[in-house]
Amino acid sequence: MLKLIVANEVVNLTGGFMAVNQSSMALMQEKMISHS
Repeated sequence: MLKLIVANEVVNLTGGFMAVNQSSMALMQEKMISHS
């Protein structure tokens, strides 16, 4: 049971990190486009 909770937390953290990573990538691309 505890393993399930831990696994769920890891998935949530990974998903959150991926979302933050993608949004920062999009911001970087926007900056690159606006500068050129």
